[in-house]
Amino acid sequence: MYDLLLEHTSLLTLDYDPARDLAQIQRHSTSGRRTSRTVSGYLKSLLTASYLHPEDRRRLAGAVHRAITHPGTVSCTYRADYEDTGWRRYQVSWMSLFDEAGNVYRLLGKAEDVTGRRAAAEHFRQLAARHRRQARACLASARLDLTAGQTLDAKAASRHLLRTLFDRTAGACLQQMASALPEAEERARFQALFSPDALSDAFAEGVFQFSMDHWISTGKGGPSWVRTEAEMAENPDTLHLEVFFQLWDRSFRRLQSTLLDTLTRQDYELVLTADARSGACRAYGPSAGRLPENATCRSLAAWYFQQLPPSHQRTALRKALSLEAVLSQLEAIPSVELVLPAPEGAPYHLRCSPLEGMPGVLLVTCRRLPAGTPPPAP
Repeated sequence: MYDLLLEHTSLLTLDYDPARDLAQIQRHSTSGRRTSRTVSGYLKSLLTASYLHPEDRRRLAGAVHRAITHPGTVSCTYRADYEDTGWRRYQVSWMSLFDEAGNVYRLLGKAEDVTGRRAAAEHFRQLAARHRRQARACLASARLDLTAGQTLDAKAASRHLLRTLFDRTAGACLQQMASALPEAEERARFQALFSPDALSDAFAEGVFQFSMDHWISTGKGGPSWVRTEAEMAENPDTLHLEVFFQLWDRSFRRLQSTLLDTLTRQDYELVLTADARSGACRAYGPSAGRLPENATCRSLAAWYFQQLPPSHQRTALRKALSLEAVLSQLEAIPSVELVLPAPEGAPYHLRCSPLEGMPGVLLVTCRRLPAGTPPPAP
């Protein structure tokens, strides 16, 4: 029964005789292995023990000394490496036993590996803090206690969404979230992924994060394209399994993706999106693979002009193609269009304009002009 109770547990049990400074130690590993050893001069050896972290040796020795001189239960944490696998954090507790004269004649101790528990507790605190920070920015959010079956908190961008998506119990809340999906196939996929049983089973198998892109009824302007993200963690205070839900509005990103997909299907040599502030670019189309990695407007212009021979025309185009010059012109006109010479073949037609609905992003298209088109004027 003793071995069964300690199965899958990493801890040490200690039986210490202060009069003889003798300790009987048993170590139980998560694999079920149990090893025993006797340490003579135990208290003295703690100050030089190589398996203890140098910064924690005196702390552990002090805890043993307090348990002897101030009878009761004494606890402390320390770092140790008992199996040459790196430092692990242990929580040790000592209990004093007394003889008939009231003197401490024995200490019983238990040291448990709490590394994973402390890491899990810290992860939960970070997850809860991030959830609170992001709640205002997302379309809707909820924190559910799956163990108790309760909805701990819920927020949404509108009252309609709050009533539509959430309920007091965790099961009803997840059911309402699934019911808000207008398409039957997506609704079934959502239920299979986010039902209470599915989430609990996934957590038991070591899967903690999920996401799904889908349509959802928002009550105005038709359905919206959203991403549902969920992350699970065990609450260190209640030991309950909790799941943090957030729904992010992805409608514009879907529109942008569709727009760029449509553009790349046309006869453009290149389609670019460029950040107006940093100049960072993302390329699409058949020529995208030939561009430098981590490209910016400046690096792309330099790469292009290196392929052209020096000329007054190249100097003029270099000025006209700078991000500053393009942004300045776009303040007065809807788009900037240029004809660019090509190192080989017909010239290019370049068009630069703000990407509609996405402030601070430029859409750049480059199309090869028909053969025989005259080169740009100097």
